[in-house]
Amino acid sequence: MVPAPKRPGLTLEIVKLAMPIVGMNLAFALHGFVDTLFMGQISTDAQAAVGLGGLVFFTLLLLLRGTVNGIVPFASQAFGAKDGVAVARALQHFLWLALILCVAIPIFWLAFPTIFALAGASPAVSAGALEFANIRLLEIPFNLLTTVLTGFLTSLGDSRRPMLLMWVQVLLNIFFNWVLALGNLGFPALGLRGSAIATVLATVIGAVLAVLVVFSRRKALGLKLEWNVPKVSELLNILRVGAPLGVMEFVEVGAFAAFLALTGRLGTAELAATQVANQISALAFMPGFGFSVAASSLVGRFIGAKDIPTATRAGYHAVWLCVAWMGMVGVGFWVFPEPMMRLFSRDEQVIVLGSSVLKLMAFYQVFDAANIVFRASLNGAGDTRFTAITTLLASWSLMLGGGWLLAFVFKLGLLGAWGGPFVYLTLLAFVYGLRWRSGIWTSSKLIQ
Repeated sequence: MVPAPKRPGLTLEIVKLAMPIVGMNLAFALHGFVDTLFMGQISTDAQAAVGLGGLVFFTLLLLLRGTVNGIVPFASQAFGAKDGVAVARALQHFLWLALILCVAIPIFWLAFPTIFALAGASPAVSAGALEFANIRLLEIPFNLLTTVLTGFLTSLGDSRRPMLLMWVQVLLNIFFNWVLALGNLGFPALGLRGSAIATVLATVIGAVLAVLVVFSRRKALGLKLEWNVPKVSELLNILRVGAPLGVMEFVEVGAFAAFLALTGRLGTAELAATQVANQISALAFMPGFGFSVAASSLVGRFIGAKDIPTATRAGYHAVWLCVAWMGMVGVGFWVFPEPMMRLFSRDEQVIVLGSSVLKLMAFYQVFDAANIVFRASLNGAGDTRFTAITTLLASWSLMLGGGWLLAFVFKLGLLGAWGGPFVYLTLLAFVYGLRWRSGIWTSSKLIQ
């Protein structure tokens, strides 16, 4: 189905764009890790509260972040078309959209008490999680601002500066946690509250730095910025592409969170094994996400340049690179599952169960690679409605419904539960691959 790569130069371009994105994703993942690490020095309740509060906050934030990530196909296609006016317009419109989406802040604030009450945690953990999430609401405008600006830079082929900006945020978060959460440099130890404030401060400073980076390069980028309020029709046009991205990310993460809860019904060891195996898989898959973002950016640029054949090859090249990487990862999962599990757990039951899950993952790694890169390529082309609808239907029916059916109806236990994600990712790989091969996505026109 996928033709072999023919342009080494294109492959190198994908790798050069993807590698900094891997570093950026690693830094982003470390944000939550830093808060959890510092709270481990406060109390178990504080650590649990930060984990729960951060998870709920991030899941809801995905609705907004995913929506403003729609800047990538718009800006990349305008850049490929060498249309400086359209590039600037894409940036301005998505900055306005980020500002408008901040109306969700009071909605989240009203929804948090109900969500944490339904989470089933202890009163102390629920109260701490609510306080942590409420403070984190202050960062939403700055988080969305950073998302727009880093997405804009990446769409223009600059993934190095977004990576550096994200690592600066991580270092700031570590410093502010040390000062405010633990109480250093004359400041009182604020514990959980200090950790939330630390993350907000790091995000605010990161956003300011992102603004300085983009605007200091506006002449080099050929940006002519005019801060006119966009028309309703213009906002609806970018929402047509961006909103499905936000819904897709929110739905998929929500389905996977429900899947984790499903494995918890099998037992504590099963849940722990799932958590550890998933963490190992997430770390190993970071280069895959890098290839997917690179594919989205390059596909958009080549479409903007009206070079559909090269856009098509860019998608296939990225798939091959990601499949090759995840194939090697799969071999590692099959050959060394127990040593990997022992890095995270000493419980023999968890190690045995987790090793079985890793061996199952070894089989579907290449399908997951094809799934994520083909989907990103379609998104880069602007075909976001198709990917959103497909993800919505398949995630809850196959990943969650299929996992429940195999685990509890057919009584196949933890491996049965993981059969749901196996079927989900494998099917999507073929669906998105066929969609890419069909060329239907070439009819998407974002830049008029």
